[in-house]
Amino acid sequence: MLVWLGVAAALSQTPSDRSQIQRALIAEMQGDLPTAISHYQLLVRQLPDHDPLWAIAVVGWARLLYDEGRVSDAREQLRMATRKGRCGTDCQQLIQQIAIDQDAVRKVPVTWTFDNQNPGLFHHWSRQDLGELVAQPGALAWTTTADPRRPDRLVIGFNRPDPAPEVVSFDLRSRETAAWIRVVFEDESANRYSTPTIMIDPSEPKTVAVTLAEVVPEDPAKPLVPARLSRVSLEDLTGPRRPGVHTLEILELRVE
Repeated sequence: MLVWLGVAAALSQTPSDRSQIQRALIAEMQGDLPTAISHYQLLVRQLPDHDPLWAIAVVGWARLLYDEGRVSDAREQLRMATRKGRCGTDCQQLIQQIAIDQDAVRKVPVTWTFDNQNPGLFHHWSRQDLGELVAQPGALAWTTTADPRRPDRLVIGFNRPDPAPEVVSFDLRSRETAAWIRVVFEDESANRYSTPTIMIDPSEPKTVAVTLAEVVPEDPAKPLVPARLSRVSLEDLTGPRRPGVHTLEILELRVE
């Protein structure tokens, strides 16, 4: 937050703009969200949309609206930035965060079969240039460009799942060529946990069943608490082994 305050002040064009953004950020730090929202809202209405501070204010306004449970209002501000061609990295990230949170797994068990629909598996916003997701009869087709420097990934949200999940399973099939993946878990404090790399052979579907008690934490002192699970990602690690375009089909996802 303090870093963002400094950046915002450096970007603003006038002393009054600097004062306004600083008041918004200080109010936010103090937990006074209505006051912070009013400052962001005033900046958005006063500044021209080509001002760098305008985009910062839009995202701040939308983020706090969402924190207050005003989901449709938050989305409207982000859509406005998108229409104006001013939806940068923070804006795109927040759009997807809201979408993932709204479709997050809350009850267990749950099964998704992806039969001409995709109920809650998202192509990560920072990797959408690498490929696409297409819902087909009986499968969700994930076509991606295997890049050794930027592993593509899909994301599922979890929101205090009840009861706490024990196993997450994917039924996968790789078209034509072998693919390599891993499953990554993230808790509410952004601690990460992952499986070893798994090969998906094109000859037949493979079930990847991950027991949460067995995933490896990046920090050994912070084992995964399943009730605090926040995100599960399916990451494509084919790039270092075989760069190029390939397709994975997700036949079924189960959380038990």
